[in-house]
Amino acid sequence: MKISMCLEKEGTFLSHLGFYKSLDDAKEQAESIGMLTEGCEVIAYQGEKMWLLTNDWEDISEDNDKQPDWQQEWEDFGETYDDEPNYI
Repeated sequence: MKISMCLEKEGTFLSHLGFYKSLDDAKEQAESIGMLTEGCEVIAYQGEKMWLLTNDWEDISEDNDKQPDWQQEWEDFGETYDDEPNYI
């Protein structure tokens, strides 16, 4: 899925800056043409994920407060889930 990069000021959309293959590509483009102007924000969107360009990309997605699904919780605690175990 491509990254869409936009320029905003105080939450108001100013301009769409293009589509990029990755956050690194988007950051490189923003830095190369001096997008980080005073008072403006460079925001990247990919689906429901959002990032703010500061020195690097800061995740500002609104879903950060959601509880992870059970597979992610298991993985976070070093557990693995196998739909087809080798034993019965």
